[in-house]
Amino acid sequence: MSHSEKLEKIKKRSLEIEELKKQMKQSEKDESKGKDSRLEVRIEKELKNKAAEILKSLGMTHSQFITMSYKQLVMNEKIPFEVSIKR
Repeated sequence: MSHSEKLEKIKKRSLEIEELKKQMKQSEKDESKGKDSRLEVRIEKELKNKAAEILKSLGMTHSQFITMSYKQLVMNEKIPFEVSIKR
């Protein structure tokens, strides 16, 4: 992949992230109007803590990240990252 192709890919991803941020803000408004639903999960403490550090550096909460992931799942009708079995 050429340098210009990489830059174009980064620009496209940045635009997608900005759109998702707008959607998250709308979701937060909807949540304050009682349109939200609660999701409870169990996760390893160390994994949660490491993820929390990364999310904090990105200025996101766990809820925002999960909402963003769900929106990507619904928009694209596929998991928003590659899933494979290591062999």
